[in-house]
Amino acid sequence: MSKLWGIGDITAGKLQEMGIVTIKDLAEHDVIDLVSTFGKARGIWLKQAAAGIDDSPLKERDGSEQIGRIATLPEDTLDIKLIFPLLDRLAGDVISKLGSRELSFRVVTVTVINSNFRMYTKSRTLNHPAYSKEVLLEVAREILHAFLSESQAEFRRVGVRVGELQKRTGQKSLFDY
Repeated sequence: MSKLWGIGDITAGKLQEMGIVTIKDLAEHDVIDLVSTFGKARGIWLKQAAAGIDDSPLKERDGSEQIGRIATLPEDTLDIKLIFPLLDRLAGDVISKLGSRELSFRVVTVTVINSNFRMYTKSRTLNHPAYSKEVLLEVAREILHAFLSESQAEFRRVGVRVGELQKRTGQKSLFDY
């Protein structure tokens, strides 16, 4: 019974005490009995849920709340000359996806997986939304420098991700022209 969304262990236990074990049992059970046990709103909801009725409003989403890319380095390394070109390419891919959906971001996250297969992430939240590759790269490089100063193990993979996405509004930047 607890496989039905919204029914937890306590409700499932009460239903079982009432002889309701399957969703079919619930669908065939008297709604008045359910209302007297669970209250009007919950009793009616249980009966409708068992019948597959859900009239809760749909929420439209613009898609995912984050966009990111991760890739493996040519070799395990702590060499910035090998890491930055990959970071640049990943940032370009992320910005391209943002541009096609006309989105801006406020959070930049960098992920590194080291040669011991341990994953680390650091994020930074910007004061205002941005959508340029230059801003993304500047913040991602700052975060990466922090990782490099702390790490003894070489990096195997590097990723960059943006979050707190929103539709672009307002003034265009010089990079738009």
